[in-house]
Amino acid sequence: PTGGQTGFADLQAALATLSAPLRQRALNASILASVRDIADFTRNGVEADLALFDDTLHPLVDTMPSSATASLAHARVGEATLYLGSPHMRTRGLPPGESDTLLRLLFQHATSPSFTYFHHWSPGDVVIWDNVQTLHHAFPYVNDGITKRELFRTQIRLQPTHAHLALHADGTTKPRWLGNNGLPVWVQ
Repeated sequence: PTGGQTGFADLQAALATLSAPLRQRALNASILASVRDIADFTRNGVEADLALFDDTLHPLVDTMPSSATASLAHARVGEATLYLGSPHMRTRGLPPGESDTLLRLLFQHATSPSFTYFHHWSPGDVVIWDNVQTLHHAFPYVNDGITKRELFRTQIRLQPTHAHLALHADGTTKPRWLGNNGLPVWVQ
C-alpha cells in the first residue's frame, strides 16, 4: 500500500506570523460554515441528513476562552486562531472576490512547510490533535488488495460557555459546534 498519510497545520502559529495587513483583513471577516460546502457530506448525503446540521456564522479569527481550555495542558490559552476548515468556505464581511483571495492566501500561508507536519502511518500509531487549532487532511490511500487498514476515532466535546456562542444563520445564538438537535454543526 502507498499514500494515506495525514497532514496537519498549526492554525495558531500561522495566524501569529501573518503580515499585519493580511491579519487585519482576516479580523474583519466571518465564516459561514455549512455541511453543504463539504464534499464528503454532499457526495453521499441526502437532504434529510444535511438538514440536521445548521449553517453557522463565526469569526475567521477567534479565541478559545480560557475556561474551556484550562484543563488542556497543551493549549495556548487565550491565543487567537484562524478558523479554516475547507477551501470551499464562504466568508461574510468582504466582497466575494476579496473573500476568495483572502481564503486562498490564508490557506497557502497556513499549509506552508513552517506550520505543517505529515504523518506516515505505521501499525499501532496513535495521533491526537486539537481540532480547534489544527487543520488536518487525509491523503489518498492505494491498497494492494491484501492489506487491511483500520482507523478508530474518538472525540471529546467541551462544555460551551457564553464565549463559545455564535450567531447562527437563522439569527439565534447557540454553541458554535452544535445545531438545534445537539449534533455537531460540522465534522472534519
